[in-house]
Amino acid sequence: MPLHDLDAEHSDTGHDRIGYHPASHAIQGLIQQSTEIERELARLLGVHPSDLRAVSELVSGGPRTVSELGGALGASTATASAIADRLEAHGFARRERDSADRRRVTVAATPAAGRRILEHMGPLMDEADALIRALPPTEQEIIASFLAQLVVLMGEHRRALSAQTASPVPDAEGPA
Repeated sequence: MPLHDLDAEHSDTGHDRIGYHPASHAIQGLIQQSTEIERELARLLGVHPSDLRAVSELVSGGPRTVSELGGALGASTATASAIADRLEAHGFARRERDSADRRRVTVAATPAAGRRILEHMGPLMDEADALIRALPPTEQEIIASFLAQLVVLMGEHRRALSAQTASPVPDAEGPA
């Protein structure tokens, strides 16, 4: 169950009984919708969601070595290499030799990858841009600042989670 569905009752302060502001619940809803949109975009492009994440990294961040791509995805070099192979097969990526160091090979998104993603995401990006631009400039600045801080916070939290060791799910029936 999404966090924003845990408790819909709000007090007079605008906070729910478990202490989260309605905006925090809206953020949780935004994250959930983003995950669902990513799944549908991957389906439309005919790739696995992890492959979509990889091609998105390449489109936004530029060419990377397979090792760097793996690091960005939290995957091994072998897994990133397999993803790069699948992206090449779909025409979304290509391997390129570095002109300065011919031993270095990078993976780059193809122009087709960016076009296909924008084809599906452009309408949402246009509507979101129109929503923010319709607000008074001071509100635009507040929202832009808040979202930039939230991106940093989420990145820090992701890194903190990545540093933790996975623990097994406790037995629901208790110790044997």
